[in-house]
Amino acid sequence: MLLPVIGKEMLSVLGHRDSLHCDEPRFTSPLWRLAVVVTAALLVALLLLYWKTVALMAEMWRAPSYSHCYLIFPVTLYLVWLRRERLICLTPRPNPWGLVLFAALSFAWLLGALAEVLVLQRLALVGMVPALVWAVLGTDALRELRFPLAFLFFTVPVGDSLVPHLQDLTAGFAVKALDLVGVPVLLEGRILTVRSGTWEVAGACSGIRFLITSLVIGFLYAGLALQTWKRRILLLVIAVVVPILANGFRVFGIVILGEYRGDAASAYFHHVTYGWLFFSAVTILLLMIGSRLREQNETQTVPAVSIGDASLPAETSVSQGPSGPDTSARAITATALAALILLASAPIAQVSLDKATPERTSLPANSITVTGPWMSLDTIASEWTPQFVGTSSVLQRAYVSGPGRVDLYIAYYSPRDGTKLASSGNAVYLEPQWQRISEGVSIPVLTDKAVRVHETVVRSARTSCLIWSWYWVGGEFTQSEYRAKYLLARSRLFADKRGGAAIAVASDFTFDRSEAESTLRDFLTHSAFFADSRGRLR
Repeated sequence: MLLPVIGKEMLSVLGHRDSLHCDEPRFTSPLWRLAVVVTAALLVALLLLYWKTVALMAEMWRAPSYSHCYLIFPVTLYLVWLRRERLICLTPRPNPWGLVLFAALSFAWLLGALAEVLVLQRLALVGMVPALVWAVLGTDALRELRFPLAFLFFTVPVGDSLVPHLQDLTAGFAVKALDLVGVPVLLEGRILTVRSGTWEVAGACSGIRFLITSLVIGFLYAGLALQTWKRRILLLVIAVVVPILANGFRVFGIVILGEYRGDAASAYFHHVTYGWLFFSAVTILLLMIGSRLREQNETQTVPAVSIGDASLPAETSVSQGPSGPDTSARAITATALAALILLASAPIAQVSLDKATPERTSLPANSITVTGPWMSLDTIASEWTPQFVGTSSVLQRAYVSGPGRVDLYIAYYSPRDGTKLASSGNAVYLEPQWQRISEGVSIPVLTDKAVRVHETVVRSARTSCLIWSWYWVGGEFTQSEYRAKYLLARSRLFADKRGGAAIAVASDFTFDRSEAESTLRDFLTHSAFFADSRGRLR
């Protein structure tokens, strides 16, 4: 019942269109000084108590895709400074709904810490800043600071999960463009083969740097130069679409250059230069579109305050009557104490849960059963070997039945080590000896029951391989990495003793992948993992 009320309050903040006008600034009052000191102290406490999350987030800023994050804090402070004349007209009015929102974000951070979902931890941490401002300074202050506080979310390094999708989108776009100009091309996964050579749309070619930087510039321009939400949202949509299309044209141009010059290596050598030229062109194009969207021809009946937000007229006053929230120093002090308790609650809960988590270091010997005609081999001698980090124990076996062979890999994680189960550092195949051809979800039917597994097809210099993989967490099976993270958080929250595992089975094939599918399906039909049908470890 609380979420709709909080949502309604936040919508009133975001939808507020008026600025403030006062005859006498209130910023120098003792109440304001107390509110500023309290807010600053709480923000310092936030940084200290959640320092590990802050440090890990700042470490990510060293990556080229997130180097812009270093500029977000100075720009945010400048945006706040631009609003100083309106802020001094306000009276700080603590709002308890800010504490409710802060409590929800603290719990979200705790769930992210238990499952090691870093992006959830970071988003929740940054979200605590406007929640503290709302709780201590009140709704009016949050309204005035909504744009700089929203801009602060760009400090969160988010976008790595989009890289594979952008790679696929870029590769597909390049193939369509090459077809249109009559260049023969073969697409295998993210590998393009043309007459001049072979090209791979690697992670660096996904265009994630173009996309993030374009979105930051578009958001900043929309907030500073555009007046209506409709135009702002339109510019943000354009800031997403334009760099994706431009990156597709960039890859297409590099391949065409190598094709008609007959020198793919030279074209690849210059792809960085072409990338910077395209980035510059995309930025100029985005700013030109933003300039066209500005309401230059619209008449304004009231002069606008020229301190960074053209949408706010100068002569509008906001009622500060006695009917609002309590504005006493006692209310600010009480809010600060409650916020401090909430600040410390999530880190303390995490430490307590870590100490309470039971320990199991390996799978029981009887947890895996494979019935005939499948037999286990004494030696593995397999070219395929996954890589999972932070495992408590690893089991790798090979099974044969007639001409069919299946390699089984199980990475087991104890309840305490389970946070690494769905880590981005894990992989069901190793590069560069294996190249990804396709990836998706498969639904094989085993004993009249459909199951969902993650399917990956890879190729090496010698053979091709079909891989089916899934997770087992707290007695449940899932192929979804996101659900696995949820199950991890739930298991640690309730001190589940069973732990989790990543399971993968693989079978080689030369031309017909249906043979590998039949082999894996037959193997899983004759297999029973983790002792019983409910996934309970005995």
